[in-house]
Amino acid sequence: MNKRILIISAVLFILLLIPAVVPVSADCTGVYVGKDVSADGTTIIARSCDAHPIGINSSVCILERVENTPGRYIEGTNGFVWPLPDTTWKYTAVHKGVVDDEQLWGTGTANEWGLAVSATVTAYSSDAALKADPDVEDGITEGDIPNLLAASCKTAREAVELLCRILDGKGTSEQNIIMIADQDETWYIETYTGHQYAAVKLPTDKAAVFGNEFMLETLSAYDEVITSKELFSLPKENGFAEYSNGELNLFDTYAGKNRLADYSNLRTWRGHQLLSPSTAGEYKTKTKYPLLFTPDKKVSVEDVITVFRDRYDGTPYCPEVNGDGKTRVIATETAYSVHVIQIYDTLPKEMAIVTWVCLSNASYAPFIPLSNYSTEVSPMYANTANVNGYDENTAFSHYKQLNALAAQDHALYGKGVREYWELAERYLTSTYPDFIRDTAKIYESDKETAQILINSYNTAVQNLAVSDADRLFEDLMWYIVQNTDTLKYKFSYKTLTYNDEPVEIKPFVPDFDAVFFGELFEWNISYDDDAMTMEKDGLTIIINAEKTSGYTPASGEEEGKRSLGTVTVNGRETEYTTYLKDGTVYLPLTALQEIEDSKMKPVLTPVLTNAAKEVAEKTETPAPASPLPVGVLTAALGAAGFITLYRKER
Repeated sequence: MNKRILIISAVLFILLLIPAVVPVSADCTGVYVGKDVSADGTTIIARSCDAHPIGINSSVCILERVENTPGRYIEGTNGFVWPLPDTTWKYTAVHKGVVDDEQLWGTGTANEWGLAVSATVTAYSSDAALKADPDVEDGITEGDIPNLLAASCKTAREAVELLCRILDGKGTSEQNIIMIADQDETWYIETYTGHQYAAVKLPTDKAAVFGNEFMLETLSAYDEVITSKELFSLPKENGFAEYSNGELNLFDTYAGKNRLADYSNLRTWRGHQLLSPSTAGEYKTKTKYPLLFTPDKKVSVEDVITVFRDRYDGTPYCPEVNGDGKTRVIATETAYSVHVIQIYDTLPKEMAIVTWVCLSNASYAPFIPLSNYSTEVSPMYANTANVNGYDENTAFSHYKQLNALAAQDHALYGKGVREYWELAERYLTSTYPDFIRDTAKIYESDKETAQILINSYNTAVQNLAVSDADRLFEDLMWYIVQNTDTLKYKFSYKTLTYNDEPVEIKPFVPDFDAVFFGELFEWNISYDDDAMTMEKDGLTIIINAEKTSGYTPASGEEEGKRSLGTVTVNGRETEYTTYLKDGTVYLPLTALQEIEDSKMKPVLTPVLTNAAKEVAEKTETPAPASPLPVGVLTAALGAAGFITLYRKER
């Protein structure tokens, strides 16, 4: 579709007016899925990085291994200092931004040893607990934890032990919840006061969703536990200990007895309801929902993404239903980023982790896969510019403006944008696991080629996602322009009167390039006058863009540019608004959604061509021999998303 030049949008204007301050309130939601209850056998740790108000740019960075370089330290923004080992490990990182022009604020990291860190979900302790053991002004902070552990440690247990050693010695300046995982185990840590903490090893057959509140109560149910030396004695000696059946209740003790609020507890309950509706029950503010539960079915990456996009839809707590302006949804508009980290225990450690990165709030932005074997990301994803405002060179800004615009009306504007990204993600989540497994086979004999393939995939899809977001933003803005009118009721020019029938405004529907779609999935395409026919596997799709008697061009619209056409799928005909542009046909996303899904899966076919040549040129070696995959073809599926296809030589 042709680009529309908008001088400045209301959304952009709002972004430019946001005050340049570092957020003072950090509020997040965390998710854990054990490998025995995940759909594909991977371990998942995930978190939204939220703040109020929203602030500086988020990015994705690759920190390379540094060998045999003693005397280095990590320095936090509050004066925290800790020595780094002589050799630090390479890791990928989703960063919240750059503080004081130099310090990267980490949120989620994955290193070359298959170690993943998600930190942190902010929690809150009672005045009595903090009086007994105050925060340490120059103690470790949430921005330091992911980077320090990823750079310094090889395993989850080693990372937990290092963090506990820091808490014992230097202490912390905040109350946080941290998740640390590798191929063998996952740990969950709560830091209550300056030096008090509890760490538990999580079972592999449970899941968890939690808001900004401590979740641990008693520790006897956990197989492995690490605690601070005074965790139990400090509250007893200072008179704020609370017990359940003779055992110290950590939540009642350190957070405060029954200190539950809808702000966090409602999100925890909603996680139970989404993943385990059979046991969630009705929400009650003063019910303490357990950290761990058994989901009703195996949990997929898409399920976790759905959690992070949730606004309590279909419940009385949905802000669009209750309208009270006081409901903290999971998909808060002020999130910096969201990461969903998968750990495969069947892949080499160097590429065992896939981080699904959303550089914005999740509602109307995409999740893009990033392998821990990556050494490159696209410039717009990697841009760490310390800009509190719109910056066309950061992916964060592009996604944020689309999110803000779509959020002005979740039903009219947002629904189509969300469905667009969900369709794109469905293709990615269905094809990427095979891609990474087959690339791992290449890795066994040719590490450099495997890395080129992964880097090519990452950067191409990242760039295409930003491009898609820009086109969606333009199309949505134009949709709003076309539907902005003071008059809300139909007017008769014959009687010069209004009637009681309101003007119908249909929800925004993205479109996609039908010709490109057909070529990408190798449909047989033929043309006959104004009709395009696509055939494959016994399915026939006929797209007819010829004008019908029911279509009247809008004022100022080019004749022939837009028409009411039809799509016929195996004899079933549906009318759609069709765009004709540059020799191709654009159809609304609903047309693609109605076509039988099983017929739309990517076809793995020989595409050696430029991808394999590029690999050979970069490595100065011949392309890998059969039967390993040797090429990657990355392309955009018009407005219906982006897909990476690779081929298998058999």
